[in-house]
Amino acid sequence: MPAPRRIAVDDLTANHIGTFKKLHQVLFPIEIAPSFYKDALNATLTLSKLGYFNDIPVACFSAKIQPEKNGARVYLMTFGVLAPYRQLGIGEKMLEYIEEHVKTELKGKEIGLHVQEGNDAKEWYIKRGYIEEKFEENYYPKNKPSGAYFLKKPMQ
Repeated sequence: MPAPRRIAVDDLTANHIGTFKKLHQVLFPIEIAPSFYKDALNATLTLSKLGYFNDIPVACFSAKIQPEKNGARVYLMTFGVLAPYRQLGIGEKMLEYIEEHVKTELKGKEIGLHVQEGNDAKEWYIKRGYIEEKFEENYYPKNKPSGAYFLKKPMQ
């Protein structure tokens, strides 16, 4: 009988920032400023977590919280799962966590994010209720392709 799969989303702490940074270096083909990692530890600025599969950190996300009068807007800056662990429900669990937190804790209006053109993640988000709002040429000027789709999902 196979061992049960344990998927968990857990807080980012100063003790785990090295793991968080390493996951970002492996998952994202962009240079990330050191201030990003400092801000990721500030719960008033960001919602940043690690995703675990059987107690192994294999995923991460960081979302910027933009408070407004009638609730917050949340911009998902990074969201990724290591390739060998995709299709196991880890990304789904993390996205559910984000959406629930935005709705209940932040009373959020919407979640927005960019997906690089050619990335299969666009369809993954659309299947989960995200709407393509616009395409932005040269959004990632140092990458090829450089364009990105802006997707959003209303939370109310």
